[in-house]
Amino acid sequence: MLLALTRGIGASTRAGIERAWRAQTYVELEGRTLAIVGLGAIGEQFAQRAANWGMRLIGINGHPETYVGVVEDVRGLSELLAVCEIADIVVDLLPSSTATDKVFGDAELSALGGGSSIWAAVPPLMSPRSLTVLSMGGSRRGT
Repeated sequence: MLLALTRGIGASTRAGIERAWRAQTYVELEGRTLAIVGLGAIGEQFAQRAANWGMRLIGINGHPETYVGVVEDVRGLSELLAVCEIADIVVDLLPSSTATDKVFGDAELSALGGGSSIWAAVPPLMSPRSLTVLSMGGSRRGT
């Protein structure tokens, strides 16, 4: 999904169907800061792949002191807002529960810069506003 977003696969597919050529601007992942919110089994697999793409990784984990894996900068959920302010890309991989319900709110979305993206793996975790927002490369698109 992340590669599809950064490579404009959707736009290219639509252009192909329309038989139209449109110049595309691609976002390189190497050197970008990726925040993974939820470092369970899926989050760890995602982190391993992102590390291979040369990304700087920041993880959010319920128990950062016990985390063992490829992410070197692991923080608690209380630091989510600060992480959103510095990350280029934020991936939400938290499990759905009352403890994680609506973790992303207006403050976190506002903290994301124009070149950031947020991808919700489990949409019920997000506020109604954030469900409609996906930002990549400065443009906003509905999810």
